[in-house]
Amino acid sequence: MVDLGCGFGKSISNLNGTIPNGSECIGIDKLENNKKYFLKEVSAAGFEGKFLIGSAERITEVENQSCQLIIANYSLYFFPDILHAIRKALKDNGYFIVITHSKNQIQEFFADFEHIIQSAGMDIPKPIFKKQLQNQFNSENGEEILARYFTRIISTDYKNDLRFPYQHLSKCAYYLNFKRHTIFDESIINKLSNNKILKKTIINYIRKESEIAGLYNLNKDDTIFHCRP
Repeated sequence: MVDLGCGFGKSISNLNGTIPNGSECIGIDKLENNKKYFLKEVSAAGFEGKFLIGSAERITEVENQSCQLIIANYSLYFFPDILHAIRKALKDNGYFIVITHSKNQIQEFFADFEHIIQSAGMDIPKPIFKKQLQNQFNSENGEEILARYFTRIISTDYKNDLRFPYQHLSKCAYYLNFKRHTIFDESIINKLSNNKILKKTIINYIRKESEIAGLYNLNKDDTIFHCRP
């Protein structure tokens, strides 16, 4: 099994009982700090673990048709151009599971951020958002892209909202900061991370917008694609 962009390996912990104990689970991730978390989750689930540090292209190092299961958990929009390599690594009776966002995720914040910039009186370089990243692979275009490499695809949509109550808007700010690398263009990430005035303006603006309704909503529609060769 291969987990692409594995992060902390949480997807592995949910597989206990679905693939045989003793199976080898390979995590591929650019962040070396995730290695210990991934291997810990793999061990707890009863699997043998291996961690490759680097981009998802390292899947080309995996033997052809050797994987029963490959997972891309909220990561395929970073590397849709390696789907051919994913297909080569997968057994003919294997599964490729993709979890991805809708292209409309957190669109409410995209709209609000233009007003936030004006409120902060800041000169922010453009482009602001990584819309091109989300457009590379999402709920809406995913099946068409996957169909170039897989013949049997089942998609399941999950319509969701993230609802942050007025008294817990700090959690909304934490979430947006956590997602900053998929939201913002690299040119403003450092400016956003280091600018206390901008951070405070974001919180104040969201608080004002949510006063009447008592909460701040963000679109969080997702899709799971189950793919077979």
